Amino acid sequence: MKIPQAILPCALLLMTSASAQITIIAANFPEDGESMVVQFTESLVPWDAGNAGANQTWTIPELGFGNPLQIDWIDPAATPYVAEFPTANRCQVVDFGGDSAVGMAYDYQLIQVDGFFELGDATVTDEAAIVNIYDAPALAAPLPGTYDMNWTTVSHWEYEVIPGFVIVSTDSAISTTDAWGTITTPFGTFDCLRVFERRYSVAVWPPPHPGFSDSSVAYSWVINNPRVITAATFESEDGVVDPNFAEGYMTIGRMGIIETAQPHGPIAGNFSIGQNYPNPFNPTTSLPITLAQAGKVTVTVYNELGKIIASETRNYGPGNHKIGFDGSAWASGNYFAQVKAGGQSQTRRMTLLK
Repeated sequence: MKIPQAILPCALLLMTSASAQITIIAANFPEDGESMVVQFTESLVPWDAGNAGANQTWTIPELGFGNPLQIDWIDPAATPYVAEFPTANRCQVVDFGGDSAVGMAYDYQLIQVDGFFELGDATVTDEAAIVNIYDAPALAAPLPGTYDMNWTTVSHWEYEVIPGFVIVSTDSAISTTDAWGTITTPFGTFDCLRVFERRYSVAVWPPPHPGFSDSSVAYSWVINNPRVITAATFESEDGVVDPNFAEGYMTIGRMGIIETAQPHGPIAGNFSIGQNYPNPFNPTTSLPITLAQAGKVTVTVYNELGKIIASETRNYGPGNHKIGFDGSAWASGNYFAQVKAGGQSQTRRMTLLK
């Protein structure tokens, strides 16, 4: 399993813009310790991707997006497969297995002044660990880049499923930065750069197995607020290559972490947190928590970029408690307090106004 293509590689294209002259640079890539959240439509949805060119506008309505998925940027040296990717200086991680280590996807990348490169990926499931090392770094985007650029991405690797059964895979994309303007998503309105891609995938299996191939087209809208991420991707279903496709799969994204709602039912009976008070606050506030039994509690505070600001682990007895925060050294803005206890995790948004 690979990290969904809708969020790679365009999830990391960088730009600064105040006019049609948009320049893509390497300096503003999300940093280690930051996170983003993406949501997908589970089925095809109708939408018009609009036109190419300068000063365009796009609006994405609520389309019935599924549960959020969090993507974290971490130092490759902190991952279990750094030896296979010695030149990587970025790694995106998706935890799809909960608190266990089984169910992790790693995407290894190289960012340098002349380009953003994909090096390969690794996936850990309850059945196996699959590591795909590309034969050569795949150019995901040339840097520095501008509006009306063209490039080709090719990633090639081999995977031995069982001894003697080797699958040879090639993914490729022909990309163009074909438009710029503003996009409105459920998360806000942003200046953006649009990337159009023609995507191809081929897998060759040993005879007599036929292997497979497919193709699709996609549009991605890249923003730089507050970091550069893909605000939205609209991708056709496999086999549809008309750039004017009217139905596709939509993905939206934002910087930050997943914020949980107030729990109900059995979870609330074992562990719950309330809203911090006061809120907004300056500079101190308290977060109430309730534990059904004694245990270890880890509290982590993230800023709006998903970067860890503070973290602490303590042992608490059963009952009601208050966790205090001092934001004297923090900048004004929204913060997210994530509390983990007994294998459960809940998050509250806190606003600091100075």
